[in-house]
Amino acid sequence: MVSKKMVAVVAAAVARTYAQRWAVRSGYAGWQVDIVGYAAGAAITAMVLRA
Repeated sequence: MVSKKMVAVVAAAVARTYAQRWAVRSGYAGWQVDIVGYAAGAAITAMVLRA
């Protein structure tokens, strides 16, 4: 059985990667890309842990 924490970590990493790619394509740069990525990761983590 895979723990919820493990699922959250993996899901957050994937979400962060896709969010950062989207941010770069949308014209964001540097620290803005990081913030978009971390926000997406945090949101996904919260959703998984609450489920």
